[in-house]
Amino acid sequence: ATRSGLVKTTDGGATWFNPFPGYTGTVDAVGISPAFDQDQTVFMGASGGGVFRSENGGNSFALVNNGLQELFVTALAVSPDYAADQTLLVATNTALFRSTDRGDNWAPATTGLDEQEVQTGIHYLGFSFSPAYAQDQTVFLASFEGVHRSENGADSWRHLDTFSQKMPGEVEVSPDFAVDRTVFVSTNGGGVYRSDDGGDAWRSVSAGLADMYPSPLEISPNFSSDGSLFTGHETFVSRSGNGGDIWAPVAIAPSGFIVTRRIAVSPDYVSDGTLFIADDFNGSRALYKSTDAGTTFAPLEAPFRGPFGLALSPDYASDQTVFVGPVFPLGIFRSQDGGTQWTQVLEDGWVLSIAVSPGFRTDGTAFAGTRYDGIFRTTDGGASWVSIGTGMTANVAVESLAVSPDFANDQTLFAGTWANGVYKSTDAGATWAATGLAGDHVNTLEFSPDYANDQTMFAGAWAGTYRSTDAGASWQRVVDLQRYDDRNEFVSYSGNWPEFACQLCTGTSMRVAITPLARTQLTFVGNSVSWISTKAPIGGIAAVFVDGIFEAQVDLYDPQVLWQETVFTKTGLGPGEHTVMIVVTGSQNPSSSASIILFDALEIGY
Repeated sequence: ATRSGLVKTTDGGATWFNPFPGYTGTVDAVGISPAFDQDQTVFMGASGGGVFRSENGGNSFALVNNGLQELFVTALAVSPDYAADQTLLVATNTALFRSTDRGDNWAPATTGLDEQEVQTGIHYLGFSFSPAYAQDQTVFLASFEGVHRSENGADSWRHLDTFSQKMPGEVEVSPDFAVDRTVFVSTNGGGVYRSDDGGDAWRSVSAGLADMYPSPLEISPNFSSDGSLFTGHETFVSRSGNGGDIWAPVAIAPSGFIVTRRIAVSPDYVSDGTLFIADDFNGSRALYKSTDAGTTFAPLEAPFRGPFGLALSPDYASDQTVFVGPVFPLGIFRSQDGGTQWTQVLEDGWVLSIAVSPGFRTDGTAFAGTRYDGIFRTTDGGASWVSIGTGMTANVAVESLAVSPDFANDQTLFAGTWANGVYKSTDAGATWAATGLAGDHVNTLEFSPDYANDQTMFAGAWAGTYRSTDAGASWQRVVDLQRYDDRNEFVSYSGNWPEFACQLCTGTSMRVAITPLARTQLTFVGNSVSWISTKAPIGGIAAVFVDGIFEAQVDLYDPQVLWQETVFTKTGLGPGEHTVMIVVTGSQNPSSSASIILFDALEIGY
C-alpha cells in the first residue's frame, strides 16, 4: 500500500509493479485472502475511496462500499477462515464496519467502543484476527484510545486495561525515611499510593485529585513538618499539605495547555517556597516557577522547548543553579540565577534525566542520561561534560538516574533504562554493570536517604514498583493494589448513576443511584477485589456479585458519614479475568432515611 496506489511483487520483493494502474491515489490498507492461491482475492482500502475488491490477483478492482458511512479507510483485515465465513473488517477514521459477504455489504461494528473524547482525528489503526477465529471469534483492535477485544466476531468490543496502574509515574521517598518509613508512588489511573512501613503495605491517598493519572511526583525536603507533596497532570499541578490525604489543584497556565513532565522542589523550600515545573507540550513556555510554595506560578523565558530533564543544585539557596535537558535544541542548559538567564553547556544528546551529586558545592558533579548517547558527566559544576558509561549496552536509553546520598564515600549511582533494566556504578559512572529488572523499562529510581545503612532503593518500571534492600542486587515488586475510581474508563454503569462532587472521596467525585437494578461493574485481572464506598444516614442496600455469583448484601447505612470505607472484600480469586458487579436493590436499613447507593471506587489486589 503506497501513496500512489497499490504495488505488487511476484518474485519475493526483488521487483515491484502496479497491477491496477487505474487507481493511483493513497492506499492505506491491504487485505489478502488466506486462500489467495485458489480465489486470487485481495482487498485494498483507499484514503477517501473506500474499499476495492479484486478476485483476479489485483489485475482489476471493483468498489465495494455499500453500507460504508465513511470512506477514509485506515485498516482492513480478512478473516483467517475467509473461504468459509467471507468475513472482513474495515476501520475508518472514526468508525468500524464488518462484512460477511465478501464486502458486498457493510454494517457498523462499534458496540462497546469508548466514546471518543480526546481527539477527533484518526481513532482506529489496525485489526488482528485470532488464528483460531472460526472457534473463538476473537479479534483485537488497536486504537488511539488503546486496545479493544471482541470475542463474538465484532458484535461488541471491550476496552482492555493495557496501560496498567502497575506502571508508576514516579516514586518518592520521605527525607525522614529512616524514621517514618514513608514512600509515595504516582500511578497511571489509580492516583497516588502511600506506604508507611517502607513499602510493605500501601493505601490510596487520592482524595481531591481531579485527574487520577498523575505522573511526576515531588516531596518537600521538610516533609516531616509540612507534609507537602506535588504531583503533575496535563494542564495543572496538584498540591497536598497533609501527606497526600487531601489534594487541591493549582493552575499553571490558565490561558494555555501544558503537559507536566518534571517537578523540581528547592532544597531550601521551607525558606524560599520555590519549585519549578517543566512543560513537555512544546508550547510557548518551557518552564514555570513558583516562589510561594506552589500557590502561583510564573512562566520563565527560556531559549529551549520541551524539557525532559530537570534538576536543581542541592545548594540552590546559594548558587541558584538549575539544569534542563530539552528536546529543542538538544543538550543541556544551565541557569545560575534561578532560571532568568540560560547558557547551553552541552550540545549533544536528547537528555531524558539529570541527577546532581549531593556534594555538588565541592565536587561539581552531575550526570545526564540520554535517549541515544548514553550518559554524560560534569565535574566542574556543569561548565563541561564528558561521555561515560563503559559496560552499558550500546545505544541504551537512560530514562532515570539517581545518585547515592553517600556519594562522597561510595561513588554510587543507578541508571534506569528503556528495555534494559537497572545498571549500577560504584566508580562515579566510569563503569557500569546490570543489576536487575532485565528487559524492563525503568522510568524512575529513588534512594533511601539512609542508603549507607539500609542499602534500600526503589524503582518504578512498566511491570510495577520495586524495592531493593541489598543495594540493587535483588528486587521485589511491592505495590500490590490498583484503585479504579468512579470516573475510571474501565468502570461501566447501567441505569442512572449521576456524578456528585466529593472532595473526601477517591478523586473528586462519587456516583449515586437509587433506581432498583441499576448496576456498576468492572472486569479485572487480580486475586482480590474490594468495594470502597461512603456510608451515611441515607445509605441503602446493594447486592454484590463476583463472576456472576451472588456474594453479599452490603448495607451502606451509618448514623455518621464515613468516607472511603471498605464495605466489601472478596479474596482468593484464581488466575484470569474476573467481573465484580454492584446492583441497587432499592431496599434499606430500617434506620436509614433513604435507599441510596454511593459508589466511590473498586480496589483490586494482585
